[in-house]
Amino acid sequence: LSQIKPTEEKITTVESDLFIAKISSLCGGSIVSFQIKDHLGPDSGFVNLSSNDNKKNLLISFRNLDGEILELEGGWLVENTYDSLYINKETTLSYTFPHGNKNITKRITIYPQSFIFDVEIDMTPVVNNLLEERFSFSWIGGLPPTEKDSTAEEYFFGTYLYQGGELLDVKASKGDSFKNDYRGKTDWVATRSKYFVAATIATNETGFLGASVSGSNNKHELYDINTYLNPNTKSFISFYLGPLEYERIRGLGVGLDSIMDFGWPIIRPISKGILWALKSMYNYIPNYGIVLIIFSILVKLAVYPLTKRSYESTRA
Repeated sequence: LSQIKPTEEKITTVESDLFIAKISSLCGGSIVSFQIKDHLGPDSGFVNLSSNDNKKNLLISFRNLDGEILELEGGWLVENTYDSLYINKETTLSYTFPHGNKNITKRITIYPQSFIFDVEIDMTPVVNNLLEERFSFSWIGGLPPTEKDSTAEEYFFGTYLYQGGELLDVKASKGDSFKNDYRGKTDWVATRSKYFVAATIATNETGFLGASVSGSNNKHELYDINTYLNPNTKSFISFYLGPLEYERIRGLGVGLDSIMDFGWPIIRPISKGILWALKSMYNYIPNYGIVLIIFSILVKLAVYPLTKRSYESTRA
């Protein structure tokens, strides 16, 4: 593993109605802080999906002609002049990595009303310096716990891949660790916590060349996700970092909503119907505590004939 000479880190703060993100020049635009405005943590502050464990994210790496793995962490140059901005339209941050006498470029486009980051990577100028006809794009360190009871929350942590229309679910046992490689066309790979997800999504029909996932369940569950891309052409990737809101991730149209557990297939329509009912009621009563009380009363009324018949049968 070879290290690149670091350059001075530059952080750009990007704020929208949805989030406050701090984007570092390290790794060519790593997300070192990502606070979501609509979700509060145990300390009543905004939930932050970036931590010391996962700050080395959106990382590009490849194997050079000497067989060494180069991780492009330090050494990126920033093409943007601003330190902070509030966005109301799509905004692109551009980074350049000098490799020999040629440049690797990465462009990250951020949208004010979305948790999607569109990433464009151009490795074509240095393709002859790669030992393999592929390079890696990684999210390292998973997602941090966001609940007060982090032990109970860890039941929901895990990694997922979508290949050939099938969902692969990978999770580390207590005290164990793993690293799995998957070859073949991959549509997306994701790591999730109880309420949030980080997902790398292919934006073309050919998908990724493959993917690898690794995980550790020691101090708390940490999962790394990694995709393999073709360096012979420009790569276009969508990266989702945000809440597991069913309508939002279903709207991506890539099957990412399949990582949400609605129970056995026979009861999933019922589960989704209940979710729809609760969200519809919330549009008129913006307090989920009251919504749940009203919903439970409605359920009681709906099943009252059956309950009454059961009581009468028991009494008889």
